[in-house]
Amino acid sequence: MNLLGDARKNPAVNDLYQQVDEQTPITFTEMAGNDGWSSETTGGVTRITGTPTTHPDAAMAHELLHAKLKIGGYKRYCTTTAMHLKQRTANVIASMLDNELQHHKMFADFLSMGFQPEQFYHDDDSGTYAQIRKELKAMKRTQLPEEFLRPFVTIIAPGGAGGEDERIKLRNFFRTCCPPTYQKVLCNIEQEIAAWATQPSLDAGDTIVKIFELLGGYDHTWIGWDAADFPTSGHFIGPSFTMQQAQAWLAQNAR
Repeated sequence: MNLLGDARKNPAVNDLYQQVDEQTPITFTEMAGNDGWSSETTGGVTRITGTPTTHPDAAMAHELLHAKLKIGGYKRYCTTTAMHLKQRTANVIASMLDNELQHHKMFADFLSMGFQPEQFYHDDDSGTYAQIRKELKAMKRTQLPEEFLRPFVTIIAPGGAGGEDERIKLRNFFRTCCPPTYQKVLCNIEQEIAAWATQPSLDAGDTIVKIFELLGGYDHTWIGWDAADFPTSGHFIGPSFTMQQAQAWLAQNAR
């Protein structure tokens, strides 16, 4: 396959490709397998990896829109420092939110390029709702709210192979599995994400902080985009602290 050539036959994709390439030269790697597409925009370069797909133009548009966000100033809040034992969980949540928040921000642009909602993700997205339903069946109502967050953000994610009727059914099933107190928290998180999608700023920091605050249990956490620039390149959840305080806490508690 010539994924790059096929993708650029679409005029809207080709225009966006040229815009991104002018600002961060693009390198494209075509891979075998079915691992989906990925992109990285760092150091003034955008690297895109593609695998065989039914709609290479849609897949390329998706990755180019990720690059466009980052070029426009979007910061990836994927680094955490914490004075509690949930730092690893905080890292997982931060990485998940990073991807999901980008999707909510760029979905309208994807549609404006002439694509259909079901083309927003890779071909294997057709099995996502069934997998989420299976996972929910196995979950216990005593689990923490952040454990329910992961399937929830997939249910409210923009676009995808599951139509609105299927989304409504899955959301109703989610309500039967998730404790009511958690549902209120997650609905508030959904409102924060919806507000982020329409706000003009590309800085998701305040939104991410609010989500962690709604989940609860993450005071004394710093989340940022550059660990070397602590604490300037990020935000605190709850009281602030110094790196020396964090290291001292870790030395006493990480056993």
